[in-house]
Amino acid sequence: MNKKKSDIKQISIYKKFHCIGGSCSDSCCVGWAVDVDYRTCEKLTRIKKHPIANRVKQHVYFNEDYFSPDIDYCKIELRENKKCPFLNDEGLCDIQISFGEEALSNVCSLYPRVINRIDGIFERSMTVSCPEAARLILLEDKGLEFETVYESLDKLIITSDVWTDRKPYKNSEIVYLKELRDFGIWAIKQNNGSIWEKIRLLGIFHESLDDVIVKKEYEKIPKIIDEYRNRITNENVNLKDNRIPEEFYEQLMKFIELMDIENSVDHEKFKNYDKKFRQGIYNEPYNKIHDEYIAEYLENHKYIFENYLINDMFKNLYPFTFPESAMITFLIMTLKLGLIQFYLTGLSKSIGSINDEIVVDFIQAFSKVIEHHDTYISRVLDLFKKDKMIVLNSIINMQ
Repeated sequence: MNKKKSDIKQISIYKKFHCIGGSCSDSCCVGWAVDVDYRTCEKLTRIKKHPIANRVKQHVYFNEDYFSPDIDYCKIELRENKKCPFLNDEGLCDIQISFGEEALSNVCSLYPRVINRIDGIFERSMTVSCPEAARLILLEDKGLEFETVYESLDKLIITSDVWTDRKPYKNSEIVYLKELRDFGIWAIKQNNGSIWEKIRLLGIFHESLDDVIVKKEYEKIPKIIDEYRNRITNENVNLKDNRIPEEFYEQLMKFIELMDIENSVDHEKFKNYDKKFRQGIYNEPYNKIHDEYIAEYLENHKYIFENYLINDMFKNLYPFTFPESAMITFLIMTLKLGLIQFYLTGLSKSIGSINDEIVVDFIQAFSKVIEHHDTYISRVLDLFKKDKMIVLNSIINMQ
């Protein structure tokens, strides 16, 4: 527990989040393994004369392969229905009801919040795999902003702790993490063109960035950032509408088949969305479906997709989310955006309409299935390692 106050940079809607418990449409207490830190585990196993004691004895066990005593020293074994054994019929936690919120594990207390520390400054964001966090982040129609607060952090799990001026980063491109991330977020916030125009320009930027990183000419990075700020500010708009450019279709379809949703996903909501998507998208050309069913919505709700990207960039330390390279991070982010819009287009045809509720619900399910699934991440990494330049060229040549 960290009672010392410090500066914390966070997304501006962070303080608005409150767990909605039994009203949640996709509980984090269902379908996921539950990690328990050492202190919480010790407290739970000391419970004796209480109705909950038998469930603790039966379902809480020591994790021999724990990563950190502050995270996963113990685990909670799920029931056969994949629900946490402490989740009651009202969708509430019996541990919290019996002993208060302070009795919850670090993971249970913090989710969906994500805490990083960059050069000693804490950063707070949230993951859109939580329905309530997704609603707050995606539907912020004025766009996501950032604020700095001065307060203490109670329970603390640091997802990424990076000091850019220390080993092993001080002689690498990661020295410019904050400058590159700030530039990427700034580029998405610009008003020139569609979301895909912004992605195209970021792709061209990453081509230049990749070149200096490969040559280890890191000192050139600030100059490249300045050059592309000017270029993005003054460049004529290429892509005015919000259609997914045709050049990117092949990559999206390849990954959709690679996901093998029917056989490898046990999230029923996402499987149902996948079936409806296929019913909608395979009957008519994409552009026709887009224009008839979703074009107006996308034009009036650009902020949803910009918010998704900005939160993703901030939370995942863009462009260094993946150690393979900054380019891989950009390509995976672009693939996720493309998949979301592609799925929503098919859904709009299959369902017959599109609205905020469907969009938020789908993106939340997509995040829970794809972004928290190591298998899918490793598959897409393998795909991009092999086809990186093909995918990049399909992005930067979009028209």
